[in-house]
Amino acid sequence: MLRYLVIGSIISVLGLVQCHSHYNDEISHQNLISSTVQSAQSGHSDVAQLPAYAVCHMQSHSNQYVTKGTVRFTQKHLVGVEISGTIEGLTPNSEHAFHIHELGDLTDGCTSLASHYNPFGESHGGPDSCHRHIGDLGNLKADAKGVANFNFTDLKISVVGPLTILGRSCVVHLFADDLGHGGTEDSLKTGSAGPRIGCGVVGRANALA
Repeated sequence: MLRYLVIGSIISVLGLVQCHSHYNDEISHQNLISSTVQSAQSGHSDVAQLPAYAVCHMQSHSNQYVTKGTVRFTQKHLVGVEISGTIEGLTPNSEHAFHIHELGDLTDGCTSLASHYNPFGESHGGPDSCHRHIGDLGNLKADAKGVANFNFTDLKISVVGPLTILGRSCVVHLFADDLGHGGTEDSLKTGSAGPRIGCGVVGRANALA
């Protein structure tokens, strides 16, 4: 069983990095594979304890917005995380950018969470873009009551292993994400998504109902 975890871990990492043409000092190709194999070989590693679950309880942290909700993450395999939840207090009948940010520091509310989680130093993109931040999760669609109900799978984020989202944060923005196609410098960094109207820290969870 452990042998297959090691092989699967390497395959998952190669799948994550196959689009990337460069790496910053934080994580190199070889170091990432090495750390993933070590994690899979450890009897106490998170990688060896799938399925794994995480949850993020979101709120606005500002009197200007009334955003709140819950996001759940379920990882049953080495590649692919199911993301589901409900967020309310959004602009009715509109799309709102949704990202994983690097930090889980709520000292200054949503403003102290740093930028999108981007360990490979890529340009901003959409969920299906070859070049994207790991934290780029696209847009959530709000209904006529300003509520977004969603359930989708992302192939680049992970609850376990060296690229875990645990301890990082979920952020929903005021505007739609242009997925890096806006033709501006801001588009390639944030998707021109505007202010952060809701956020929360991603924490480990028990099995989700």
